[in-house]
Amino acid sequence: IVKDTELRGLRLEIGPLSASWVLEYRPQGLLEDGRRPSSKSYKFGDVHSHTPPEARVEASKLKNLIKDGQDPSVARKSATKLRQIEAARRTSVSALAEAYIASYNVGTAKNITTETGALRLAITEMGVGWAEPQDVLISDVSKMLSLHSDRPSTARHRLGALERFFDHLVEAGHADINPCERIAKRQRPKPSRPRTRYYSAEETQRLWVAAQQITATYGNYLRAMLYCPLRASEMANMRCSNVELDNKRLVLSALETKNGDPFSMPLSDAAVTLFQSGVTGKASTDLVFPLAGEKPMTSWKSLLNSVRKASDIPDFGWHHMRRTFMTTLADQGIGSADVADALLNHRQSASRSGVRAAYDHSALWPRKVDMMRAWGDLIETAIDTGCWTVKGVQTVIPLGKI
Repeated sequence: IVKDTELRGLRLEIGPLSASWVLEYRPQGLLEDGRRPSSKSYKFGDVHSHTPPEARVEASKLKNLIKDGQDPSVARKSATKLRQIEAARRTSVSALAEAYIASYNVGTAKNITTETGALRLAITEMGVGWAEPQDVLISDVSKMLSLHSDRPSTARHRLGALERFFDHLVEAGHADINPCERIAKRQRPKPSRPRTRYYSAEETQRLWVAAQQITATYGNYLRAMLYCPLRASEMANMRCSNVELDNKRLVLSALETKNGDPFSMPLSDAAVTLFQSGVTGKASTDLVFPLAGEKPMTSWKSLLNSVRKASDIPDFGWHHMRRTFMTTLADQGIGSADVADALLNHRQSASRSGVRAAYDHSALWPRKVDMMRAWGDLIETAIDTGCWTVKGVQTVIPLGKI
């Protein structure tokens, strides 16, 4: 260490590989306890960047800043932080999207695949993968939406995934604004018209017969969907541990449902018999409806076409079965819409939102049990007769018991 004889606090620190100019100083002001701050050392160059006279000039400038109450060490840390932030902001949209996708774990596996797929496609359709987040314009989002003007559901999925991604970028400091929020209301894709398709008793009978004409796994899956109005993916990914035969119920954790809520569904006696054949002799982690090699069902289009052909129902769709459940029960005067809605595991429906949702947390389990027993009776009647009733008389439990 060689101290300068002309400027107090300046020294040259010589090491094996370098020789650096260092200014020793004490920050201005007092600490919270009233004491003076400790001395600090600030390195600002070396013998290659500053000659001794140049080092004295630079050190004098720093001492003047210190007298004015500034701290060079703090200023340097702040500048470094800003450079890091700016470097992060210069990362491309595609690179940030892949990092976001890698850590995305909201909802079921199918929801994650749908969300991340929609985000990638939105970025590709906007043509902004190479750009920095702050360079993405409202016009880019509008361009993407215009590509799906005739498919509002697709446009809504793309916009929703993109909007959530940019919310993340704003929160992480990679962008200042979310361009999706500035899309005019008139440009936002409208919700699709509600679907109204549901199956008659005669069509339900044809679906039951069709289950005998397709492969065993698919047939059992179709029968289970008739008895239990779960979402298609929830039933397809069901493990033996989800089936509690002794308690006559299906139990799904929050990670196994679309809306992220844990859910239980009672089983009718006929449904218990059906599931018993699917879980007997299997481990708890085994799939109830596996393909060859214990793989989950993936050939959805092939299955859909097989069911349509075997049942002669050209517009067959899995979600129509959930609508059949609620519509038929209402038509038959069985139970209440609240109980049926709870069995469909809807979170944001009219019966479970607003002020009522804040006060009504009942599980409705006894009434759910009665309703699923009634639904089982209806399905068996439809299978046997092609009608929901026999000679105009309901074959299910009366309304007063539900």
